[in-house]
Amino acid sequence: MQRAPFPLLPLQASLLLGALGIVATACGGGSGASEPVDAEGVPLSWGLVEIGEEIASFPPFEGPPVLGRARHLRLSGDAMLVGEAMDGRVHRFGLDGTHLGSFGRKGAGPGEFAQITDLHPWPDGTVWLIDRDNARWTHLAEDGQVLEERPSQGLGTRFHPLPDGSILLPGSDDAGSIHRVAGPGSAPPAWAPPESAQPDDMNAFMRRLVSVAMSHIVVSAGDAWVLANDTVFRVGGVGASTPAVGPPVQGQPVFALPESMTAEIRARTDAAFPRGSTLFFSGMSAWQDRGVLVRSGTPARTLGYAVEEAGDEGTRPRVTRLVWSPDRPRVGGVLDLHLRGDTLFVMTSTDIRLFRVALP
Repeated sequence: MQRAPFPLLPLQASLLLGALGIVATACGGGSGASEPVDAEGVPLSWGLVEIGEEIASFPPFEGPPVLGRARHLRLSGDAMLVGEAMDGRVHRFGLDGTHLGSFGRKGAGPGEFAQITDLHPWPDGTVWLIDRDNARWTHLAEDGQVLEERPSQGLGTRFHPLPDGSILLPGSDDAGSIHRVAGPGSAPPAWAPPESAQPDDMNAFMRRLVSVAMSHIVVSAGDAWVLANDTVFRVGGVGASTPAVGPPVQGQPVFALPESMTAEIRARTDAAFPRGSTLFFSGMSAWQDRGVLVRSGTPARTLGYAVEEAGDEGTRPRVTRLVWSPDRPRVGGVLDLHLRGDTLFVMTSTDIRLFRVALP
């Protein structure tokens, strides 16, 4: 499939609305899908793989738990990096579950965090994280020593690093676009509130930022993938070079979570999250340079989806459902998924579990 180079010119609004209008049919999801669906409203053409045996679970529950309210899991070489969003702590584990160390605490001083919105390891072993409530970025050494702090300009968003030190941020339009900025602490102009904004304008601006902050962005197979409002968008060619910082780039919709998987959650949470509510319960991670894993965020049998581009441009993506076996209790409260080889890392708020899974 031919991929467009980065940066692309932003699509006109009419083209974007047209693309969003066909996402249910083109991506095989949603109530507008024209192909047959199963009892859960999932297209029958999607593959299905059962999650295999549980390999390990940690930390052990003999004694005080190491994890309290974990939210972020990142794989970095032969270690795992786990962030506790509300408790202000970051932990390192070996891939065998060995606890390698913890740092950070709740607070507003150096090395203290109020609400960790996202964190990522850098190639040199250091870590950058963004703290929404303290409105700052923090650069940490491998042992947790604070190397640098930068103001976040009030942003509390997820991000993804690129090899040259720049980062990708979800676009402020809340519709699958991305910004590339020079590095932590930089923000595109579109993130600033409108000048001389009236209360209604500010309310709309803040609602949009809440939704954007809950979007997910990862780089896989040389592309950027954005999960926004239950739809996965792809921007081609991001990882192929070190592109110049440019205007926001609009992604193309490639996959939509089935409406049957999100309607119940949306009904329960619309009051708290007026837009993008289901993003609180769903998530996305890179999948071995093939595509992305999308967590479904529902209590159904389906844990998530493996999505990869396949065939020529314009064809449907290849989607494989990850489902629990009927004879195995489902793991509840899943917050993050990662796959390395045939090992699936499943993180809840209190533990990490490893399962075998054989994706085609």
